[in-house]
Amino acid sequence: DTPDWDPTGTFHKLLYQDPYSGERTWMIGMAPHWQTDLCEVHPVVEEEFSILGDLCFPLGNFRDGAYFWRPPGIQHGPFSSWGGSLHLVRCKGGPFATEWVKGDPPNWYPEYNPILPEPYAGHVRSAKNYDREPNY
Repeated sequence: DTPDWDPTGTFHKLLYQDPYSGERTWMIGMAPHWQTDLCEVHPVVEEEFSILGDLCFPLGNFRDGAYFWRPPGIQHGPFSSWGGSLHLVRCKGGPFATEWVKGDPPNWYPEYNPILPEPYAGHVRSAKNYDREPNY
């Protein structure tokens, strides 16, 4: 981690770490109105499932039931959350590490713009309802 990272308003609970590969599974939570202008880069695959809440980031709002799979080396962030969130996360391909990169202030109203394989892109409809502040 870097001195610039301030975990205030977040929690991390390690659920499992493989003693041989370093791969791990954990829970991460963000408090309501949490935000950071830092972006992350990881050397391994990151997979995440949203259990509850919301997380705003440049590709849209990540809500209950949302899922992503991110390849190694992809910069992602900054992040913010209206009502807080709880996610299940795992990494594959070796030990998890984070390089922190200074980004712009978070966008609280990102447009839905997922990165999808071409065969799936035609199945995605407008997500205007997901681009608004949740009514907590």
